[in-house]
Amino acid sequence: MSSHKNNGQKMKQRHSPYSTGTWKERKQGLIPPPPNQNPSGPPESDLPPGGGYNNESLSNDYIPDPEGGRREKKFGNRARVYIGNLPRGMTEEELMELFSPHGEVSRVYLEKEKNFGFARMAYRDQAMKAISSLNGINLKGRELRVRFAASSCSVKVSNLHPTVSNELLFNAFGTFGEVEHAVVVTDERGKSLGHGFVDFAKKTQAMAAIDRCRQGVFLLTKSPVPVVVSELVRENEDDGLAERDINKSAQYHYERDSIPRMAVPGTPEFDFGMRFKELYDNEQRSKEQLDKTLKETRERLEAEMEQFKHHEHANVLRLQLAEYQKEQELIQQRLHRHEQFIRGPPPPGGPPLHILPPPPPHMMPGQPLLPPGPPRPPQPPQPLLAINDTPPRGPVPPNPLIARPAHGPPSVPGNVPTFLLPSPGGQNIISVH
Repeated sequence: MSSHKNNGQKMKQRHSPYSTGTWKERKQGLIPPPPNQNPSGPPESDLPPGGGYNNESLSNDYIPDPEGGRREKKFGNRARVYIGNLPRGMTEEELMELFSPHGEVSRVYLEKEKNFGFARMAYRDQAMKAISSLNGINLKGRELRVRFAASSCSVKVSNLHPTVSNELLFNAFGTFGEVEHAVVVTDERGKSLGHGFVDFAKKTQAMAAIDRCRQGVFLLTKSPVPVVVSELVRENEDDGLAERDINKSAQYHYERDSIPRMAVPGTPEFDFGMRFKELYDNEQRSKEQLDKTLKETRERLEAEMEQFKHHEHANVLRLQLAEYQKEQELIQQRLHRHEQFIRGPPPPGGPPLHILPPPPPHMMPGQPLLPPGPPRPPQPPQPLLAINDTPPRGPVPPNPLIARPAHGPPSVPGNVPTFLLPSPGGQNIISVH
């Protein structure tokens, strides 16, 4: 765990364009950005196999987006506005004055010959405010057409797991370059629809993300199902196609010569219409059959993946069981050595310890002491012996305090502190442990 943490810190230090300061200080503008900042991301050779490029340290121009906790880059492509049908003689200064009341404008671009231009606002909400205020107004006899500019820096990401959030999508695609915005599309209940959009700062970064995800397998979660990245072509669902925007060509006048109607049965247009409807039905049935086949194939692949996970889990359990059994064997060996240490070496000439009779029950650990027996007659004092002393002559009555086995000398452990006792006749020094 510590090695991964250190690697992550090294990666962050390597890719951060700032030498000092925290991200919060850089966001508040307390730490100025370094000169010649390269927003295109780290070199491809430095990218880890699983991603992990930290995009937070690239710029301090990100602000919280009120839509779902997302973040938005200042002067990004999402705040770029297209202005069409501009009057002739329009200057960039006049265009700047036109958009300045609606928010901060970084720059404007004017194509005088084709009468259109672009303006880059600070944030998307300012651009929306400018569009709602300026679209359709009359300027020097021209009705302006103002809308969001099309961007080629966006990609569509499919096969997203339901646990993928906007923040995870943002940070994951920071591997390929500077991400301005990332969103996971949801339904009206807030449930993920399995796809999303990522806006890059440059088109080259978007193309790099598409190429690398097509050639490799890019995973966002533990699931081995890779994401599919493709170029995004946004649809204009807000303004649509107005009558004034259609090119009044010869084909326009030919097609619009007839009014909307229901075809009369028996006419050629009715017959051709029915044949086209039959073609639509066949196409729909083919799509449904193809979708069914793909769904079955996907389910089989998912079942195989789950079976593989089950086998992997079983292998992990087997390894854990083997380690547990090994630990139990080590514990038994340590207990056996401990018992041998407590018993001590067998006395010379006596039987081995493992064939000695067990101790009486009252000598087992945790047993209560025996009640005192009947009084014994007083014993005459015996002389104490030291090492190498000569035992007293004559018979010595047996000492009932010394427990003797059936055969052999007293069974006394050899590693317990000893105390001198009166020596019975004809025996060496006796010790009590």
